[in-house]
Amino acid sequence: GLLIFILSSLVRQDSLKELGIRLDNLYESGRECGVISMILIVIILFFSIFYSEKSYPLGVISYLGAFSKNTPWGITKRIIEGIAQQFLLQSVFLIRLLQIFGKKPISMIGAALLFSLAHSPNIGLMFLSFIFGLMVCVLFLRNRNIFALGIMHGVLSIVFILFLVPRLVGD
Repeated sequence: GLLIFILSSLVRQDSLKELGIRLDNLYESGRECGVISMILIVIILFFSIFYSEKSYPLGVISYLGAFSKNTPWGITKRIIEGIAQQFLLQSVFLIRLLQIFGKKPISMIGAALLFSLAHSPNIGLMFLSFIFGLMVCVLFLRNRNIFALGIMHGVLSIVFILFLVPRLVGD
C-alpha cells in the first residue's frame, strides 16, 4: 500500500506541502489544534464526571491511577501513532478523494467514514471517530499540517482512553 501511495504521489507530483508534511506553519496549526484540544478535553472530562456520578461510585478518581501507565515512551508512541493515522486519513484518503470528486464536503465525509470504519465494531467509538474525522479534515484543509493534527490526535487519544473508553466498552 505504501509503495502504491509513493508511486501515485510521484506520478501526480504531489508536493510535501500539499500532503501536509511541513513545519513552516506548525505554530498556526498547533494553536488551532491546541484550542480545539482544550475544548474537547473539557467536554470529555465533564462527560466522564457526569457519567461516573451515575454509574461509578468512585467516579473519575478511580481512573487517575491510569495516568501512571502513560510513561514517556507510551505518550511518544501515541503521538507517533496519531501522526501516522492523520497522514493516512488526510494525506492519503482526503487528498485522493479530493482529486477524485473535486468537492470538499463529499471528500471530507468519505474520509471521515473510512476513519470511523477503522474503529469498528464499537458503534459509540465509530460515531466519535466520524465526528473527530470531520473535524480534523476541516483543520487539515485550513492549514495542511499533519504534525499538529497528529500530536492533537495522540494527546486526545490518551485522554479519551483514560476517561471514556472504560465507559464505552462497559468496564
